[in-house]
Amino acid sequence: MAKLISGAIGTVFLIIIAVTLPVAVGLGLVKAYRHFFPIEQTDSVGIDDIIEPNTDSFFKVLIIGWIVCAPFYYWVYSAGLLN
Repeated sequence: MAKLISGAIGTVFLIIIAVTLPVAVGLGLVKAYRHFFPIEQTDSVGIDDIIEPNTDSFFKVLIIGWIVCAPFYYWVYSAGLLN
């Protein structure tokens, strides 16, 4: 029974890490990028400014995090460290 509980806790931990690590890495990289290359503000006001805000979306951050973390996840999977 103890192995089942520790296995379940380990699975939950892996799921949390699999989601939070790419978000944290992507957010850090986007913030570092925006420090050196900020978003340019437009002088005109129109419908496009209301519909498309000049911010980085959550999915952009998540995709960047997935791209950066993918080799690490592949290494963990191929090395059999999840067993």
